[in-house]
Amino acid sequence: MYRRQVLAGAGTIVLTTVSGCLDVFGDDGNGVEGDDDDPIDAEPESLLLSPDSAADVTEAAWIGMELDERLLMYLEAEPARTLREWDEEVDEPVFAGREILTGVWFHDSVESARETYDDSPFQFGHGFEEEEIAVESITGTVEEGFTTEWGHVLFRDANVVGGVSYQDANIDERELLQTTVDLGAAMHESWRT
Repeated sequence: MYRRQVLAGAGTIVLTTVSGCLDVFGDDGNGVEGDDDDPIDAEPESLLLSPDSAADVTEAAWIGMELDERLLMYLEAEPARTLREWDEEVDEPVFAGREILTGVWFHDSVESARETYDDSPFQFGHGFEEEEIAVESITGTVEEGFTTEWGHVLFRDANVVGGVSYQDANIDERELLQTTVDLGAAMHESWRT
């Protein structure tokens, strides 16, 4: 079971966390690990979660679109992308129900990436839990206003910090969080394979 992080701080966002363990990598811990001694050398845009990787996790079609700036998590991320569910029958994106936001903070050094990760708003006052993605990661759910719940995962591997936010109005909180973690793990796996 992962240790619950309780960090002091006031917040205006109402947070709900899922109690218990999330078994992202199975009993043998077969996820892709990060390595601070092996910095990532890639085009930052290539590190974002791809529509194909999102489809593998969610079993739905996705398309990349311009970032929806109403969502604060990725306003400072560069690059960042919104993925919208794609309705193949009408050949256009679905604008309600499910949405994925993905962002990358690419740094020249491990120390700089560590500072970005440590200074994330999710580190303060939200009670996010540690997760086993990359070198270090945290995950939790945030209710924005009183109607929209998002799962968030933030992870760091060497000189890069990545993040995924996921919304799906048709599933419960535990499944929302598990899917978010699975999306984050899929995004990170592409960095090291």
